[in-house]
Amino acid sequence: MEDLENLPATRDFYSLLEKLRTAALTQTPSWASYLTFQDYAHICFWAIRKHEYSFIAEAFSTIQAEANAPLRVLDVGSGVVPMCNWISQLGHDVIAFDPIREDVEFLVKNDLNTFYDSQVKYYVGRSEHLPFPDATFDVVTCVSVLEHMTPGSDLLSLWEIARVLKPNGHLLMTFDVVPPEPRDPAEKPSDLYRQVAEPFTMRTASYLTTQLANVFEVSEADLPAELKFLTWDEVATLWSAVQQHDERQEPVRYYLAMGSILRRKPAVKPLEQERLILAYVHGELALEKRARFYEFHATERLKQLTKLVRGIRK
Repeated sequence: MEDLENLPATRDFYSLLEKLRTAALTQTPSWASYLTFQDYAHICFWAIRKHEYSFIAEAFSTIQAEANAPLRVLDVGSGVVPMCNWISQLGHDVIAFDPIREDVEFLVKNDLNTFYDSQVKYYVGRSEHLPFPDATFDVVTCVSVLEHMTPGSDLLSLWEIARVLKPNGHLLMTFDVVPPEPRDPAEKPSDLYRQVAEPFTMRTASYLTTQLANVFEVSEADLPAELKFLTWDEVATLWSAVQQHDERQEPVRYYLAMGSILRRKPAVKPLEQERLILAYVHGELALEKRARFYEFHATERLKQLTKLVRGIRK
């Protein structure tokens, strides 16, 4: 851990995270009491422990060293995490893109660019439909975003990212991963798609990777073989040890993170109509399943509430 924190780019970015965390802790300035800003003061701490930010910072530093001019960078799903601000501090042209209007308005209204000494341009929108011309960006960052999407939307977003990347441009991404669910050998393998807001397994990550072969230089070797043999006991043991080391009382996490550096192929074709429709269908089915889950529990709770009210009236 200490070795990672002493890497030059990592150390530089972590200093910006410390500024975020100090502001959230002291609620100074007053806008630092904004709930999402407060939440990410804690979330960033865990992302450090997952090595996500170090991976992205060092990867970007390597690409920057090889470039002979400032880069055009898109941060997809940026939220309030200052990765985009750090890249802007380095002298690059950065756009931050996020679907949550309230968070983007918070960043703009309170001038977080001045707070971080950056010049980021903020946009609101969905990554399945990026409002930028083809081949606009040299680098796209996508940090801990894919696992929050509905299945199918992750593929659509990555294809759209490939479209706006320049030929041979780089996608730097991380996403959450978990061990495979234990199952009876007689059962069929789990579905190739995740459910809503669910981390990836080796199976679902591998399937997504194969889907990207037409637009990015990818292979099975891009997925760590260790993920296939990871167990829940190992994950729990790791996070319990981290929790004790940091003397923090937050819930133990149940996921890890993996990162990839993908190079866009020289030519990108639009996603075929059949695959486009299928991606939307899988997302719709997953959302309907989630809606039925909440509808069932809401109905049961209403029954119990009705019984309690009737008991009081008697």
